Amino acid sequence: MYPSSALFVFVLAAIKFTITGAAAVPEAAAPAQVAAGTDHWCGAWAGSPNPSDVVGPQQLPPYDFTRRFFVEPQLQRVPFAPLVATEPKIQVPKLWGNNNFRVALMTYAQSSPARVYASSKSRWADVHHALGRLMNDCVNKGSGGAYLVLPSPGLMQSTLVVYAYEAGSQFDYQINYYMSNPHGIDPSRLAPGLAATNVSSSAAIVTA
Repeated sequence: MYPSSALFVFVLAAIKFTITGAAAVPEAAAPAQVAAGTDHWCGAWAGSPNPSDVVGPQQLPPYDFTRRFFVEPQLQRVPFAPLVATEPKIQVPKLWGNNNFRVALMTYAQSSPARVYASSKSRWADVHHALGRLMNDCVNKGSGGAYLVLPSPGLMQSTLVVYAYEAGSQFDYQINYYMSNPHGIDPSRLAPGLAATNVSSSAAIVTA
């Protein structure tokens, strides 16, 4: 069921209040690499995107609760295998940007054990929620980062990740490499030393 227009306006207002409020009250800069929990990771590898440049709701998909099937065809166990899901299908990755602020929605990968979750079921509302948490826990504290997107109700495994990062950051180079050689990225293994010249050998890449 779609939320009422009043609820939608309330959610957007709450996110806007959080962003502007954090901008008004300076906070200490985040450490170079912070593993604050098992659901999100902040770090200098993503640069320091300006909170005031966060991608607006007019650019992002609608905030709705329709269950969708997200898939990254080239990373499927059988690449580009036919899809039989009955839910609306969304191909990832999805990238959005505003000035030097970048947002990426990508599939979740684990390097130990090696596994890429190339398909999943989730909702745009959960993507918006993950970006809001990413703003609160990373961007408003001085760094970009990554946040797991909640799976659809009834499912246990998170299989999507939202990244917020700065154009020109180390992760931006990782994305540029990904565009020419798709690979799974393990957000828990991204390191401050990730270098564009050595991105192909980074521990963050999962090929299984």
